[in-house]
Amino acid sequence: ESIDSAFARFNTIITSLKALDEGYARKNYVRNFLKALHPKLIAKVMAIEESKDLTSLSLDELIRNLKVHEMIVKKDSEIVKAKVESKSLALKA
Repeated sequence: ESIDSAFARFNTIITSLKALDEGYARKNYVRNFLKALHPKLIAKVMAIEESKDLTSLSLDELIRNLKVHEMIVKKDSEIVKAKVESKSLALKA
């Protein structure tokens, strides 16, 4: 699941809670969003928790940080895939 789709799902839940007047504190948004992320992001989540003050970190800043990480991982994956494919072609020749 991408960060954008996870955030959209999270926003839907938050909106529903607000409609129910559940008193869901804004300061808990960041912490709860981090908990809801896919386990493959556990290393990034831990790094954010250790390096940032979660009580002052905005949800927008968190999303930007995670999207940058997602783009880097995707680019690295594409580079590795291209290298594997080129080695495979070289071995076939």
